[in-house]
Amino acid sequence: MIQKKDLGLIPVIELKTLNKKLRLDTLSPLLNDGNILIKQNCYELRLELDTYTKSKYDDLSDALDFAIRIARNTRHTNYALSLKTSRHNKARFSNKASNKDFNQIKTIQAKKDIKNAQTI
Repeated sequence: MIQKKDLGLIPVIELKTLNKKLRLDTLSPLLNDGNILIKQNCYELRLELDTYTKSKYDDLSDALDFAIRIARNTRHTNYALSLKTSRHNKARFSNKASNKDFNQIKTIQAKKDIKNAQTI
């Protein structure tokens, strides 16, 4: 029998989730208080966070939430406490993306679209 240890496999653990909006709202206090810092060159993530609720994309925000939960080594988040904390923070997320950032994101996306078109 082949052991998992020999193959270097990592077990998949399901993270239980509730309301996605509520989960992503819990990121607000962490970002506003400076507990989580986003690198300046993470344009797509910053744009997604800055346009949250208005954007049709939330994959990066979702991944950030899961990464935080994994780093904390918890499967469950105290959403009631997090939501209460986020209500005290009027601003959604800090470090709003500038027009320069939006242009850089558009350029990055255009390059990806061109690359994808070339591989087809």
